[in-house]
Amino acid sequence: MVKDPTQMEMFETNDEITRLKKELTFLRQKCDQLKKGMASKYNLLAKLCLFLQEENSRLKHRIDELEKNLQLIPSSEQEEDDYLKKLFEEAYNL
Repeated sequence: MVKDPTQMEMFETNDEITRLKKELTFLRQKCDQLKKGMASKYNLLAKLCLFLQEENSRLKHRIDELEKNLQLIPSSEQEEDDYLKKLFEEAYNL
């Protein structure tokens, strides 16, 4: 016959060592839950960092291409584009 856990608690000794063991077991369970939660969040952050590194790399490559294309434009057209460049720099605080 299986006893109800509340019935079993009634008959357990309630000395200091028993209470400390229960508290230690509870703390271990909470620590394990915390470890799992932290590992999960770490994995999400690692994935986000990898994604952002790839995106940063793509953006740098695109900027390099734009700079190369800008150098190919004749100087008379560049003067007209200087105003746009100045506006762009002001807008993005470059």
